[in-house]
Amino acid sequence: MKYTPGPWHVMRNTETDLPVVCAVDGPMVAEVTKWTGRGTSDPDLIEGNAQLIATAPELLKELKNITARFQFTIDTLKDGDIPHLYQDAVDEANAAIEKATS
Repeated sequence: MKYTPGPWHVMRNTETDLPVVCAVDGPMVAEVTKWTGRGTSDPDLIEGNAQLIATAPELLKELKNITARFQFTIDTLKDGDIPHLYQDAVDEANAAIEKATS
C-alpha cells in the first residue's frame, strides 16, 4: 500500500472552514466532514478526528520502533513469562501495522 509520507498537519479549508489534513510538502491527505455518524456536527469532535488522522504517520513510525525494541528484548531474554507477554504485544502491534500498511 502506498500513502503520502508524513509528517502531516491540520489546516482549514478556506471555502468550507472544515479541517483538512495535509502533508508538509502540500498535498491534501484528507478532509474531515461535518458528518460524524452520530447526527451531529460537534466542532470539537471534527477537530479531534482531524488531529488523530494527522498524527497517523508519526504513530505508525513509533509503533514500528517500539515493536522492534520489544522484539529485541524477547530475542535477548528467551525464557520466562516476560518474553511471552511481550510477544503477545508485539504480535498485536504487528497486526495493526499490517492492517495500516497493506
